[in-house]
Amino acid sequence: ERTGSPGKVTFDVRSDAPIDEGDIVRIVYGDKDVFVGYVFERSTNKSGVISVTAYDQTKYFNNSDTYVFENIKASDVLKRIAKDYGMTVGTIEDTAIKIPSIVEDNQTLFDIVYNALDKTVAAGDKVFVFYDDCGKLTLKSLDSMRVNLMLCEDTVGDYDYSSSIDDETYNQIVLYHDDSETKKRQYFTASSEKNINQWGLLRKTEKIDGTEGAQNLANLYLAMYNKKVRKLSVKDAF
Repeated sequence: ERTGSPGKVTFDVRSDAPIDEGDIVRIVYGDKDVFVGYVFERSTNKSGVISVTAYDQTKYFNNSDTYVFENIKASDVLKRIAKDYGMTVGTIEDTAIKIPSIVEDNQTLFDIVYNALDKTVAAGDKVFVFYDDCGKLTLKSLDSMRVNLMLCEDTVGDYDYSSSIDDETYNQIVLYHDDSETKKRQYFTASSEKNINQWGLLRKTEKIDGTEGAQNLANLYLAMYNKKVRKLSVKDAF
């Protein structure tokens, strides 16, 4: 999966050697590593076959934690989490955009990183991909991941392409904050009249903890969600 799930390998092996949770699994093709991870699950039967499930380092991003950041880049959020959890880091590209405030309470590390990356995309329109590159946490922009291959009618068996406004598309963002002292509710709104006229009103409403930077956050959310969701699946590529 490109986002939100660790790399996973399952295999069966006949072995007299002990295999234990936490053992390192390395898959090599020729002289190139293609996977490095850790055993999380194993089972066996009377035939002596051991079934093993291993995950890469991003499995630990399912842990939940609480973080508060101010004026920080998404790339630095990832570096901070990696340092706190003692993880191995590889190439972490500078995401450049500084986020004024991040408050994450009991969220998974995946959510914390991807929320910061979403705000980066909304502010700078540059997509970054987070993954484990054979035992090293990696963050790269799509621009730096391009390969010299073309998918066309001669190299692809078929493809499915779709666009939708049915899910995760909003043309109005409403953020609100309840002031415990004044007992009043404050609203911060960002809208796209053009897309409201074309699609009808698609509203996302969310409660926020404070008002600092709230209007900017509403504008960032609008930039992120005020667009079609496009999906492309390629089949039988050479």
